[in-house]
Amino acid sequence: MKTSKILLRPDHLMEEDIALYVDALKLDRVGELPAKLLKHVEGCDDCKAKILALHEMMPNEMYNTETKHPYFDRTKQEPVVHYLFTPYRVAAAVAGVALLGAGYYYIATSHSPQTIASRQTQTQSTLSDQEIRKENGKSQTADKSSTKDLLAANFEPSSNLEDLVQNEFRSTSIEALSPVVGKVVSQPITFKWKNYEGQITLKVLTNKEINIFTSSTEASSLTMKKSLSPGLYYWKLETEDELLFVGKFIVK
Repeated sequence: MKTSKILLRPDHLMEEDIALYVDALKLDRVGELPAKLLKHVEGCDDCKAKILALHEMMPNEMYNTETKHPYFDRTKQEPVVHYLFTPYRVAAAVAGVALLGAGYYYIATSHSPQTIASRQTQTQSTLSDQEIRKENGKSQTADKSSTKDLLAANFEPSSNLEDLVQNEFRSTSIEALSPVVGKVVSQPITFKWKNYEGQITLKVLTNKEINIFTSSTEASSLTMKKSLSPGLYYWKLETEDELLFVGKFIVK
């Protein structure tokens, strides 16, 4: 078996070094790693990411604390041997695959697996929050669009009532004064008419022909205090027996 030093390149750890670090994490023996290796990992986010990626891939069952490790359990008299025995050789082999995912992690400077995993979770949570905000933005945009569509629908004319607006009913000479047909009104709305004597019923309908207000009077005007949402509305003047007038107004 050949001897070797820690295989630390000038820029980043080699796969064997990463595998050794993962072994240390799994066996809780990080403090026994060479100072040079610890110092490099402490200042290199890229190598930390690779360590975490491999750490997550390696099953805990592969690590038996009763089995001697070729690096950590060597005697002081023994040289630093190449430590990639099974299952540690497997760890190094897997490292190449793990490196592909390294760019997706941001790791803390701590050497403990709990802290590293915690940092990974925080990063994932941050990404999730970003995705949530993105989805919420889409939802809010959709809500605004939906609200706009609903508001526009409130101004669509009713085909049935439009045919009756300003229609001349021969049986009466009633004249509606306000609101003027098709005009924008302010609230509360006062309805006025003339040339009619007796009890008359006022009805206000939405553009969907839903009756939202009914009141009878013998006067020639009537004020509706009910607050209306923006939209197109129709109003009728009628008696018990016949329809006298149909008009329309707009609320904004």
